[in-house]
Amino acid sequence: MPFVAAICSKCGSALKVDNHKDTTVCAYCGTPFVTERALGHAADVYSIENRLQNAEIFLTQHKDYTKAESLFKAITEDAPGDYRAWWGVVRACTGDLSAETVLRQGCGEAKKYVTGALNVAPAHEKDSLHKQWDDIAILLEQKKNALQAELDALTTRNISLHKIVTHPVELKSTVPAAIGYIFVFLVFAVAFSMLLEMEFLRVLLSIPFIIVYAFFFFIFIFGSHGRKIEYDKKTQEIKESLSEEDRKLFDSKDIDTARALYEQNEARIRKLNQELRIIDGEYSL
Repeated sequence: MPFVAAICSKCGSALKVDNHKDTTVCAYCGTPFVTERALGHAADVYSIENRLQNAEIFLTQHKDYTKAESLFKAITEDAPGDYRAWWGVVRACTGDLSAETVLRQGCGEAKKYVTGALNVAPAHEKDSLHKQWDDIAILLEQKKNALQAELDALTTRNISLHKIVTHPVELKSTVPAAIGYIFVFLVFAVAFSMLLEMEFLRVLLSIPFIIVYAFFFFIFIFGSHGRKIEYDKKTQEIKESLSEEDRKLFDSKDIDTARALYEQNEARIRKLNQELRIIDGEYSL
């Protein structure tokens, strides 16, 4: 082991100093001395204390939370066993444990540094840290409940808006279909008359074709009537399920406005879901 020669400042005797130890004692008068290694360690501790103090000034006096967070994070790299640096990051992330800041913007990376602080904090400090973090967790739970309530309201509203957007304003006309069927029958009649070498008009006025015309006439009439009944029934069901505000929108038949509101709500719903996922990850230890 490397010993370095030294003189006792009290009795003048020679000292044997082990640079691998923090202290030495004079063998003659018993005076204790701090070695260079211990002095170096003390200097490191002094430096950390200064850096903690500087970070604290940015946090509490300048209210520069971004700078304070950066300084505290740097200390956690150089002194990972000092819980004050880890907890300093938590305080910086939350605006010095500000309820307003937490409710407005959440906690950022705080959860990670809470865990770091609890891992290295003395036993007598852990209860205090837990209590402070529990207070933040309560605030986040309140924010989560508020966001969830907004999400539920928007989801319910969009169910109504979806009904409005997807329900046709009016029944589609059956005239194009009727014209299409008549055209097909005329083509068939021409082909049939040529095949039987009969006059086209005689074919059209023949009893079988008259029966076919009557059949499809009743199909169109009763089909349209049935669809109208079903449409009116569905319309009434939708109106009864809507709030007063959405019922007015439904009656106005302003589909474009309803669709715009639906898309706007969908964007907000996606953002709320993202914020809720972040909160769930921020405070659950």
